[in-house]
Amino acid sequence: MYKLFFVFTFLALNLEMNAQNVIENLKKNPNISWHQTTVISFHTELGQAAKAIQLSKDSRKNVVIKHQMPRRLDRRFQDFGYHKFASKMMTEAFWGQAQNKCYADPQLSQLISVEELNKKLAVIDTMIVSDQETGKEIVHVHQTTKGANHISHFKLFVCYAYNSKTENFEVYPISIAPVDGSFNSLGKLISEEEMFWIPVNLQQKINPNQKNLEWIQWQEMGCYFKDTEGLAKVGMRQLANLPAKVKAGQAKTEAPMRYGEAISPERLKLLQKLKAKDIQGLYFSYLLAWDKKKEQLIMEIEGHAPLAHNGPIYFIQK
Repeated sequence: MYKLFFVFTFLALNLEMNAQNVIENLKKNPNISWHQTTVISFHTELGQAAKAIQLSKDSRKNVVIKHQMPRRLDRRFQDFGYHKFASKMMTEAFWGQAQNKCYADPQLSQLISVEELNKKLAVIDTMIVSDQETGKEIVHVHQTTKGANHISHFKLFVCYAYNSKTENFEVYPISIAPVDGSFNSLGKLISEEEMFWIPVNLQQKINPNQKNLEWIQWQEMGCYFKDTEGLAKVGMRQLANLPAKVKAGQAKTEAPMRYGEAISPERLKLLQKLKAKDIQGLYFSYLLAWDKKKEQLIMEIEGHAPLAHNGPIYFIQK
């Protein structure tokens, strides 16, 4: 019993240390000349459902690579919700277990207990019916918990960095939160509440054929920064070394999933005329997956790009 408790405690402490040490290690790395953290809102919806949600001005594309969906679904609302990405973590079987740690903050420094989550996720449904004999209204109160159908989008806590040695930007997703958001008729976000934060398991390569991965989606994400002085400085440094990356086949016109092609000599000349003020943010593409056996959220960073006001300038493959 004590041995089992020690193992769980060690795993929890190790998880917290790993998450918190990402930024500290970047600060100590002499090759990292710039880093910045940010929280980005995103969703996993497709088609018309995606157009109905306005989270930011950034362009975004979601492509299903592997998604377990039966050919026929029952007409019950919860059956559709079961196949949403939020259903992987918005169940008591996930957040109610000791080995699945949920946090109150994106830095993963404050654990939330199961009791606290029960209170936070509690939902009281009220149904009013009329008594057929008396005609009086009868109020039925049913207490349940928030599930996948309450989740409209997600938040990702990410750290960007520039490695002067490799002349590359680096992306470190640290944690993710399912969010219960309210939108108006135009799809604009009115209010939101984060349910909890869970760690992101960053992997070098995701194999879509791995049987434990039941849900995989390709996504792109961008973030514009208000303070771009440091970003622009290192961005211009990468631009100066772009010809070597083009020659090595590392630089593309855009992300491979968007049919990125090799940068032509003519396009390269135009890129070299860019000014520091043109670099306003960073973009990256990635695979988002769920390991059903380990009950972990997994990401693979495909590559990155500096952002101008109208989108990615070029794409560097990881």
